[in-house]
Amino acid sequence: MENKEFYTLSQDETLSELASGSEGLESREVEVRQKNFGKNTITLEHERSFLSLFLLQFKNYLAWLLIFVAGFAFFAGFYLKQNEQVIDGVIISIIILANALIGAFQDFKAERAASLLKSMLKTEALVLRDGKKQKVDAVELVPGDIIFLEEGDKVPADCRLLEAKELRIDESMLTGESKHVLKNAEVIKEKVPLAERKNLLFMNTYVSNGSASAVVIETGKNTEVGKIAKSLEIEETSPFVEEVDAASKKITLVALALIIAVLGIYFLKDHHWVAILMIGSALIIGSIPEGLPAIVTFSLSIASLKLAKSNVLVKRKSLLETLGGVDVICTDKTGTLTENRMVVKRLFFDMKDDSSLDVLSEKTLDGFVHSALLANEVKDTDKGFQGNPEDVALVTFLKEKADILELRKSCETKHFEPFSSEKKYVSSENLVDNKTVLYVKGAPEIILGRCESILVDGHVKKLDDSQRDEISKKLKEFSDASLRNIAFSYKIVSEGDKENSEVFLGFVGIYDKPKDGVVQTVEIIYSAGIEIKMITGDNVHTATAIAKECGFRNVQAVSWDDVKDLSDEELKGVVEKCNVFARMSPEFKLKIVSALQMNGRRVAITGDGVNDVPALKQAEVGIAMGLRGTDIAKEAADLILLDDNLSSLEAALKEGRTIFSNIRKVINYLLTANLAEVFVVFLGSMFGVMPFLAIQLLWVNFVTDIAPALSLGADASHKNIMSKKPTGKQEKLINKKIALLTVFIGIKKVILMFSMFYIVYKVTDDLVLAQTMSFTWLVMSHFVRIAAIRFDEGRSLFYNKYVNWSIAIPIVFQLVILYTPLADFFQVVPLSLVHWGIIVATVILAVGLAKIITYFIDRSLPASERDY
Repeated sequence: MENKEFYTLSQDETLSELASGSEGLESREVEVRQKNFGKNTITLEHERSFLSLFLLQFKNYLAWLLIFVAGFAFFAGFYLKQNEQVIDGVIISIIILANALIGAFQDFKAERAASLLKSMLKTEALVLRDGKKQKVDAVELVPGDIIFLEEGDKVPADCRLLEAKELRIDESMLTGESKHVLKNAEVIKEKVPLAERKNLLFMNTYVSNGSASAVVIETGKNTEVGKIAKSLEIEETSPFVEEVDAASKKITLVALALIIAVLGIYFLKDHHWVAILMIGSALIIGSIPEGLPAIVTFSLSIASLKLAKSNVLVKRKSLLETLGGVDVICTDKTGTLTENRMVVKRLFFDMKDDSSLDVLSEKTLDGFVHSALLANEVKDTDKGFQGNPEDVALVTFLKEKADILELRKSCETKHFEPFSSEKKYVSSENLVDNKTVLYVKGAPEIILGRCESILVDGHVKKLDDSQRDEISKKLKEFSDASLRNIAFSYKIVSEGDKENSEVFLGFVGIYDKPKDGVVQTVEIIYSAGIEIKMITGDNVHTATAIAKECGFRNVQAVSWDDVKDLSDEELKGVVEKCNVFARMSPEFKLKIVSALQMNGRRVAITGDGVNDVPALKQAEVGIAMGLRGTDIAKEAADLILLDDNLSSLEAALKEGRTIFSNIRKVINYLLTANLAEVFVVFLGSMFGVMPFLAIQLLWVNFVTDIAPALSLGADASHKNIMSKKPTGKQEKLINKKIALLTVFIGIKKVILMFSMFYIVYKVTDDLVLAQTMSFTWLVMSHFVRIAAIRFDEGRSLFYNKYVNWSIAIPIVFQLVILYTPLADFFQVVPLSLVHWGIIVATVILAVGLAKIITYFIDRSLPASERDY
């Protein structure tokens, strides 16, 4: 197929070349072609094996520093005859291997999570096979398949158009041109460049307007996109991870400055250069939180997978941090707040309000049936009628009076204009009883504006002001009852006279009830300090009524007519004051989002259509609907609600806040623990002694950093997490509380640890015993920090089993080191009950002081800055 210029062939020639036909391919032929052509997918990168991820762990300067330290230890042991360094080299080598294995496992699990999430982002195609239309996964398409496309669809493969109706395609991802291309099915005789092949569609472009049928000519790597071999999904760098990385670098600079000072002092005090080099390397490895960005990334990956189980697909992991700070949610009505299962409840025809078709005059009923079913965009599929919910509701309501398929066959369609948000109506010109009749269905105010006559009891009369007033009154009455109003009109089109006005038939009220649980969800959103605003195409009365039914507080509504001419400054005031925006075009969503952002708000917005894309991209969090959302909306969004349910967003908001809180705890834990070690060694250098050996610091860093930090990052949501105010746009991970805790808890830890070490050393004149006690206290001190965090949160000390194990296991290992032959490797001595009494007493004192310090820091801060 590769060398065929399909754009130069006619539709029939193309079908013949592809051995396809008007009935599509047979299932057996599809299976054969799938074996020959493979899956319709572009594989840009292979899944990495565990071994490759293991080797990747050594692309890290700290890993190589560890290798250097191990190599130097072996060198000192074998060449300089310092036998104890050989033991250090062996233990450091074990730590290197274990670190790499843990890191590889962490990356492996994160990649599996990302792979699973990606597999959930499927594109479906409506295809004709065995003479029947059916939806299939786009990866199953083969050359020769006939597919059907409509507005918002993603083109699933390279195709030759068979038929096109007002078809415009967004090819910007392929050609770089932002202007949407008008396509047609006509043959192109001469050779033309890619951008001018108007009868071809290309994989991963989007239908921005109209509809089409087409035959697949290339799939997978043979498509134009496949040839380019360029990924369309570029993972954005997370501001969250960037902030953590920047904080890590700042901490590194502080730590390195102290370490250089420590090494200089030890050198001046005539310590052996080998010992100085080893302790310096150990301090660098132990004090720099090099694993912090990786821990954040891992936590985000696992949280994303967790949300997928709650029907929330997160496309960008960094989004989770942003979600924690969302303070305004702009939502659609239909299908998000309401069930999107519409039912015709009331009728207004012949200037009468009723719910039954039986009271309509024959001519009025005939006009209603024709306009409702011919100016209708539903499609007959193997799963029944599908399309706009209002259209489906009308077909269902009128099924006893007319069969839409039979009516379409008997009334030839001469011209059809699909609905658009700009026009707010759909029209169909049909041949009925040898007359050309235009049927129109749409927003009542638009339809009324097009009409000068009205059909009442079978007679066409002039539409006077009193009737217009009565109709407007009824429209408001229907709207106040939470009904969406759809009006109908018609006109007989005379040859050469298409300017005469239309005849008003009447309107229906369609009800779409709020989803179960939506009132509770809205209340939870309010209690979380988040405002919720409805942006809808419904009129202001219907929108207001539905908003009240859904639990919106202090409903203040505004319509498009009220805001269309406002300046940016004026709109900024309106978007803060109002929470219902009616008769809004999708384009105006962008203005609302921008105005809120100019007010310093962090905005999440839902959208499902082509015209929603700019607003979805502009908002901090763009939310697409998984069931009714178009492919282009899903592509533009950051997050997809797989069940189209606003209550699922609650889970995402909760997880976002939890992630932010947990990462703060991880930072608090690591900073106060690691920097204190450097200051203790610094004090030791001032007094001419070493409180720890290099191998001891390396061991503590290995067993008490990564596992507890990962476990803290997996903490479940706090019971009060959704009753707190959202973090603002300017909120930083390392806020004033974290900074103060790092400083004062760190000082407390340094004073207690060094005081115990120095007093024991001076009293006993036994440096090994003093080092053993400071080494053991350092292991126990991590429990102190966890305890202080739990007290600050108001949580049970042992509620997270993973944290419990990550603290308990190092303590068990410490006992093994102290009371087995391993003591010689770590150069420690067994401790007596008295020694343990001193350690436990100082640990209890440390916990108490931590609580006191935290209490006074909280007292010094505003209430909004006291939480993690």
